[in-house]
Formats: sequence, C-alpha cells, structure tokens
Amino acid sequence: MGIKKTVDASRGLVMIEVDGNPAIVVRLSDLQADIVTRAALHGLSQKLGDAGALSAGASDAERYEAIRAVADHLLGAESGDDWNRKAAGDGSGSDGLLVRALVELGADRDAARAKVAAMDKKTQAAVRAMPEVSAVIARLKAPKNPSIGANALAGLLGRPVPETDAAPF
Repeated sequence: MGIKKTVDASRGLVMIEVDGNPAIVVRLSDLQADIVTRAALHGLSQKLGDAGALSAGASDAERYEAIRAVADHLLGAESGDDWNRKAAGDGSGSDGLLVRALVELGADRDAARAKVAAMDKKTQAAVRAMPEVSAVIARLKAPKNPSIGANALAGLLGRPVPETDAAPF
C-alpha cells in the first residue's frame, strides 16, 4: 500500500495516488483565491519549519540559521525552479549530519560542505554507512540526556523509572 504525491507547478496541480484508487487531482485554478493563499502560507510554514528540524543535538542557533538560510533563499528566488535550495550540507539547509560528522573526523568545514554538496544521494549514503562516519552520526543524533529517553520508555512499558542514566534493560 502506498501513497504517491506529485506536485506539477507547470500545470498548477497536485495529484495524490493511493494504490488501487483513482488519482485525486486538485488544480490551483479550481480553488478560491483565499484557499490558494492559505495553501501557499501553509506550504511556506512547512518548508521553513522543516529547515529547522535538524538532529536532536542541534542548537537553537543552528536551527535559526537553517530557517533563515531557507527564507533568504526563497526571498531571492527568481523562479519556482528555485524552490529547493542548492546548498552546502546534505539537504538540511545548514550543515547536515554528514558535514558535521566529517568535520568532527578532522575535515575542514568548507571542504566538507563542498564535497558533500558535490555527492549524489547514493554516494552520501555510502559515506554515511562507513563505520567511522556512522558512529559519529549516531552520537550526533543521540539525545543529549539519555535518561529522558529511558524514563519515557519505562513509562510506556509500565516499568519503574530507572534511577540512573542507564537504560531500563
């Protein structure tokens, strides 16, 4: 079972396909102007919010800079073709996990940004899978306070909350 979403800006439509069902097509030209405005504002809100959805270890300053970079990019865009930012990093709008991991492993930040930006998705995935890199990424993604996760898990499982930072197992 799957859902396929298609945004066709040149034809001004969104098409949603759910396996075994007819496609649902919504054209901007069929909507009231205030609905189009609301949809545009919702899309902007989502895009900007997504830019700030960095790894758990990201600081508020990093999140702000990621959002600011996407906003600045959109404000300077010359056409709809510029909707997706072509930037350094690995798609997060800021230094992504891969760039941050490479820097921690000793790479120069600007060099890491340039190299990752030049990689296709398959190459990025292969680099992320390297043991040294994947270990740093796992650490960057880990919660700052592991006892919070252990406490939440214990509560969900109906177990006593651990007294230490150790996991409840």
